[in-house]
Amino acid sequence: MIRRNMPASLFLRGVWASHLRLFLAWLGMAAIPLACGGVVFAPCADDKACAQGQRCLNGTCLCPEGNALCSDACQNLLQNNQHCGVCNNACPSGKSCVQGGCMCPAGSVDCNGACANLNADVNHCGRCGQICSGGEKCASGRCVTDCPSTTSTDCGGACIDLQSSAKHCGACNKACADGQICVNGVCRCPPGDLSCGSACADATVSNQHCGVCDNACPNGQRCASGQCDTSCPESTPSLCLGACVDTRFNDLHCGRCAERCEEGRRCVDGVCRCPDGMRECAGRCVDLNTDREHCGECGQICAQGLLCAEGNCVVSCPEATPNACFGGCFATQTNPNHCGGCGTRCLDGQACSGGSCGCSAPLSLCNDQCVDTQTNVLHCGKCGTRCPDGKRCAAGQCVTSCPTETPKICYGGCIDIQSHPLHCGGCGKRCPAGLTCKSGRCDCPSERTLCNGRCVDTQTSRLHCGACGRLCPTGYTCQKGGCVILCSTAFPNLCGKQCVNLQSDRRHCGTCDKACADDKRCEQGSCICPLAQTECSGKCVDTQTDLQHCGACGKKCPSGERCVAGVCRTDCPIGQTQCSDRCADTQTDAQHCGQCANACGPTLRCSGGQCVCADPSFVECSGVCVNTKLDPQHCGQCSKKCPTGQACDNGTCQLCPQGSLQCGTTCCPGNFLCCGNACVDPKINPQHCGQCSKVCSAGRPCSNGVCQ
Repeated sequence: MIRRNMPASLFLRGVWASHLRLFLAWLGMAAIPLACGGVVFAPCADDKACAQGQRCLNGTCLCPEGNALCSDACQNLLQNNQHCGVCNNACPSGKSCVQGGCMCPAGSVDCNGACANLNADVNHCGRCGQICSGGEKCASGRCVTDCPSTTSTDCGGACIDLQSSAKHCGACNKACADGQICVNGVCRCPPGDLSCGSACADATVSNQHCGVCDNACPNGQRCASGQCDTSCPESTPSLCLGACVDTRFNDLHCGRCAERCEEGRRCVDGVCRCPDGMRECAGRCVDLNTDREHCGECGQICAQGLLCAEGNCVVSCPEATPNACFGGCFATQTNPNHCGGCGTRCLDGQACSGGSCGCSAPLSLCNDQCVDTQTNVLHCGKCGTRCPDGKRCAAGQCVTSCPTETPKICYGGCIDIQSHPLHCGGCGKRCPAGLTCKSGRCDCPSERTLCNGRCVDTQTSRLHCGACGRLCPTGYTCQKGGCVILCSTAFPNLCGKQCVNLQSDRRHCGTCDKACADDKRCEQGSCICPLAQTECSGKCVDTQTDLQHCGACGKKCPSGERCVAGVCRTDCPIGQTQCSDRCADTQTDAQHCGQCANACGPTLRCSGGQCVCADPSFVECSGVCVNTKLDPQHCGQCSKKCPTGQACDNGTCQLCPQGSLQCGTTCCPGNFLCCGNACVDPKINPQHCGQCSKVCSAGRPCSNGVCQ
């Protein structure tokens, strides 16, 4: 690793001398090269006799630990871009020196000697050498015609999120300085880092800025959790770049020194992975609940105009996540990526409450980082109060040793790992926002279940319906812990196995199975008489033509007269026809449509002398109005019957989705039973409780398949 990207000429020119020089750099000792290629140590009487940056110790000129003498000055061979691994080995443009090797920055890989972002580079889209064709752009490792909403800006063929890209922060080609991150389109130091001069410094590990700016650790010591120490403590045992780190949870040293996690990933137990609740799709971490490019599963793209909510493509956002942002549905009052408004991200570790970013109790915001001032050695008791080297922070006080109630030392603080949310069960094991630490384990509130690092309601979550990982098929949603058909906005209510509109359906008016009488229609969930009719003595009549109720209920016309326009008279007006004992407009009269005695069915109305469906979205088939988008007997058109095992979806006969159950001419969710060609939920159906035909006795409900 030390010789990575080293020019061959340097390697061949005195291999043993280069190795010895680097070894001496680890010891902090300088060496003087001889003409024959060997080295000798530089003697000294005081610091004046030494080169720039050296000190005279025990008669020998020494560079600081991790440095070597290059061009008459001490240089850090592990981090210096001009002296990487060995003196005068400069890293190519675009690369930086990490652990003595020239490396591409986080989020990029080496493609034939050049650093490329496989998620956005049109010449290396998805993999090295894969070039997008003319006019195409690269988005999330895929060549596309138009940039998706999540990375909506075209920066030279790369689809970019200007709110979070360190190379294009707020505008194309506006790069953040080395060490900075991009938050809401602004370059800044990462949360918890200090701005020391023109650079960001992590005060917990920087040997030059340990705990505070310009506090350099003496030779022989290194920075551990913001304190100078002669050896690395148990909670940060690994020495990386001269500093003590915990490689289990350090994003810059994940699993081993200089193993940096790519942008958007976190180090958990020494492995770079997507944050809790997210999944890797096409090379980036996404939320399957809200990403319209990966809605419910990787690669499932919502059609134009649709949004992604709870892993389903929908026309409009549901009540629980009412705010549409970049093609997904969110609750901007609680979502940390869209807190208070679309695209407003909370800093890492912060939670969103009431549309504002902040820290969850008992944590406090110190230097844009959520910390526990009762245990944090850099903010002990209050923000900015640093404990002296060798001291620990316990109950907000700097102490020499930890008390028995908080015995574990984690990053300089005294911790009870059974209850601490930042060290739950062990040092560095942070509970996600919204979770608490109980008995050394991160746990959810009582009404929620921990699934994939996120607290979810398994009664309503499509991705975890009834239990963690139980995914409802496409076209289904989760209700009461079971998968049910996802109804459209036009027919939003599920009655049995059919989607209906309780506001207008005559068979299910207001509630399921509440049918209106033959002469009534359903409007706003109530059974009422058709337009231009009045209820008289329990019957719907037209008071403009009814002989028994002419003009008003109970007003009867004398024998030999007709009711015309609510008035009893002996002849019919122009435009109306005498039909039996009354005058009728055969263009609009449902009892005499087109001609006398040609009555329309109960679900039909008369328009232009033709019987048509009262609901314009239905079609008249053999005198009955049907929904040809859903009816398996009339799928797409009258009398087109779906084959056994297929259902009618949007006017097309289709096979049952994977995970669903064939039931006659319909499909049941996977956790339903087919009982007598009807889909039933055996968990709650008292007629089929636990199994078909198992009936609960009178009045007893069915719960989880058991009669209560």
